[in-house]
Amino acid sequence: MAFTTLTKQGAFDADVENQINANFSAAAGSTTQMASGSFILASSANNLTLAGNAGNNQNYANGLQLNAAINVVSTANNNNNSAILPPSTSGMHLSVYNANSAATISIFPQKNEHVNFAANNAAYTLATNNVTVLECATKGTWMASQAAIG
Repeated sequence: MAFTTLTKQGAFDADVENQINANFSAAAGSTTQMASGSFILASSANNLTLAGNAGNNQNYANGLQLNAAINVVSTANNNNNSAILPPSTSGMHLSVYNANSAATISIFPQKNEHVNFAANNAAYTLATNNVTVLECATKGTWMASQAAIG
């Protein structure tokens, strides 16, 4: 039987944590194996709000840290309100939905990381009513694609 090695990078929401614990030990930093074809449900965060006036939440320092695999932003008060990606690890995969028709979102990588080979620390812009899928093949580099929702 083929196995896949998993490394838990941080905390999951309660439902996912219970699913993981029911199947194998997954303390932070530990590794384990799952049978090929098995899967784990992704953690999700719905109705995220990127608040702030123009200028005060449009940078890395004031961005909302994204901690889930699926992130749905329902409110962004101004264009370029910001969110921050988690530290990259090869094999990571996450999505961000901008379910907001009023404002774009600036998505920042962690310090000294980049998205789509842009300069380190540069923001990636997510258009209104769009979703982006971000994947990390090499630590420090996120690759992103974007598509309209609906």
